Amino acid sequence: MSMTEQAVATPLDELLARCRAACGELLGEPVQRAAISECSVAASDLRRVAQWLRDEAGYNYLALIGGIDRLAQLEVVYLLDRLPAPTPTGRLALRVAVPREAAVVPTVSDLWPAADWHERECWDLLGVRFEGHPDLRRILLPEYWQGFPLRKDYVYDSNTMVDEILERELTPEEDHSAGAGDLPAIFTEGHRRDHDGLVTEDIAINMGPQHPSTHGVLRLRLSLDGEYVRNVDPDLGFLHRSFEKLAELKTYVNGIPLTDRWDYLDAMGNNLIHCLVTEQLMGLELPERAHWIRMLVLELNRLASHLVFVGTYGLDVGAATPFLHCFRDREMILDMFELLCGARLTYNYIRIGGVSADLPRNFLADRVESFLDYFPARLTEVDNLLTGNEVFRQRTIGVGVWSAADCIGYGLTGPLLRASGVRRDVRKAYPYARYDQLTFEVPVGERGDCMDRYLVRVAEMHQSISLLRQICAWFREHDAATRGDFQGRLPKSIKPPASETYTAIETPRGELGIWMVSDGSEQPYRCKIRRPSFCNLSLFPKVGSDQKVADLIAILGTTDIVMGEVDG
Repeated sequence: MSMTEQAVATPLDELLARCRAACGELLGEPVQRAAISECSVAASDLRRVAQWLRDEAGYNYLALIGGIDRLAQLEVVYLLDRLPAPTPTGRLALRVAVPREAAVVPTVSDLWPAADWHERECWDLLGVRFEGHPDLRRILLPEYWQGFPLRKDYVYDSNTMVDEILERELTPEEDHSAGAGDLPAIFTEGHRRDHDGLVTEDIAINMGPQHPSTHGVLRLRLSLDGEYVRNVDPDLGFLHRSFEKLAELKTYVNGIPLTDRWDYLDAMGNNLIHCLVTEQLMGLELPERAHWIRMLVLELNRLASHLVFVGTYGLDVGAATPFLHCFRDREMILDMFELLCGARLTYNYIRIGGVSADLPRNFLADRVESFLDYFPARLTEVDNLLTGNEVFRQRTIGVGVWSAADCIGYGLTGPLLRASGVRRDVRKAYPYARYDQLTFEVPVGERGDCMDRYLVRVAEMHQSISLLRQICAWFREHDAATRGDFQGRLPKSIKPPASETYTAIETPRGELGIWMVSDGSEQPYRCKIRRPSFCNLSLFPKVGSDQKVADLIAILGTTDIVMGEVDG
């Protein structure tokens, strides 16, 4: 064979050769799907391979752990990536198959702390036990829940299950130790401290789920030593609606309205990711106009979401006036969405193949561009109200400092990651729609404190304004030629070929992704959602400890979580 006829080694080939040289023949034959490389590995070899990939290949970011019921066996998927820039191989998925009757996989939570909550969720919903996990409790369902809902043979006995749950929930926790969720010992056993001869005992209290500063139905179990928080244990699931299970029961088309209810402050992004992953499975090409309309509504929704953050964060630290200003300006964006699709919160506007309706005539000139002329000065005004306030500065500067290593290790994305100095944005790393044709900067922080997390979001709003101006410029040039071409040609029924893939977008809270498995029918076989609010909150037990109670509120506010997305 001549040199020109020899196959050129791909980055994946080189990675596998290095891994096999170091670890032996532990990886199965690779499979390439779009921008994802996949390899299978035995459960007994997982930790060795995973540690090599982290330490030697640079995969420092665990995006998700998802379980799939293959009927004959269960499969656990580990999706790895590198921050801030992807490796030449791109995303890498490790597959581990285990028998249904003895679904045991070694934990990797000591390699990637992000695995802690991901493994708990996989145990909770699919029944995969992670050997060596330090705290393998259910995370979304009550500890006394029976069965694992994401298994295909799961049968929900509503007649008896509801009665048993109500009986447990209505019984005081001190009367049933098992129903309390098997709390860590620090919350069930008094911890004594000696303060120069004065002996005190920590007290355990609840913050939430009915508390305005938790921004939703989040319950924080706190262990207090005076005014200091020594331990934090978030209790999730109060808003759990099992969207991943519901997705298996709906068609691809009927599943779009469900997405509006995840992160209800960024419903356009939720619509997009569901449609985007379905279009990728189908190999569907969209009209050019549809891409630009999608980017238009995505950036408007990003502004609306960040305005809620700025306004409510001001309330968290004692400033009421910015809240009124932010919601005044947000109403203008919601008016645009109402004109566009008839809704102000749950839009169902982005559809498979495009969008549900074209832009109204003069929508850009009368609504969007006039808003872009008005809004920058108002944003600067609100920003000055906060950053020029000495109380706000004292409550945020130097408070809640998060290191870049912790943020990457726990799988944080979005403004929280960038505030700690990591320049990562999915729109740059893995461009979708037509973001690769737009010019924008990725703002990052310097200290990683509460102030930086606020400033990064304000800077992102200025970038969104710039993006919207570029999008409006494209429409001024192409509007007449493309008007009416907002939806691609679709078959009568949406049945993607049997395959699977992962796609992600950049939402106001970070990387929102879906691992979608199709069996060729009208309904997804499996829909694993990477929820950025869930991942971002996983760091809170670490960063919330040894803080003052007042500072805990300021720190939690900067996470900007939406509990509909946390609980899934």
